[in-house]
Amino acid sequence: MVATCRICLEPIYHFICAECLFRNIKLWLERNASYLLGEAEEAHQRLVETFSGMTGNTELCAVCKKVTEIVFCPYCYIREMYLHLREFDAVRAEQLVRILNFDFEGTGYFRDFEPNPTVLALEEKIEEGICDECGNEAEELFEFNGRFICETCLEYEDDRKLMKSKI
Repeated sequence: MVATCRICLEPIYHFICAECLFRNIKLWLERNASYLLGEAEEAHQRLVETFSGMTGNTELCAVCKKVTEIVFCPYCYIREMYLHLREFDAVRAEQLVRILNFDFEGTGYFRDFEPNPTVLALEEKIEEGICDECGNEAEELFEFNGRFICETCLEYEDDRKLMKSKI
């Protein structure tokens, strides 16, 4: 069975795990922009934490040979890192993605993106409240596309994206 990227929902045929991709980012930053290492580590941790615990989509890394449930295609992982790092140094962030280029379809890392990239969309979480989607009270709400929604509705949004990609 082919793994699916948790962000873009595209199939991944030669999977490279987030840890191996981050190791390469870290190497480049150590040599070229060490002042961005803390920011890169923070972005990496947020990505990993955001998508930890999702079951049913495990994959073996082609580089380190470890199995992980945190499955992103290299393009999406690099894009998310770029979007975070460009806030601190756009020139270095652009240089980084030019070196670690997984944009095989030529869609571009540098075009304008929606204001809420995936990681940043899930960044803010509030305790207890009313879900903007279903109207039910929830113990945790997640900011998603400018709304605060419960975990059930967040999972529904992911399922809807998956169904659209199959059509």
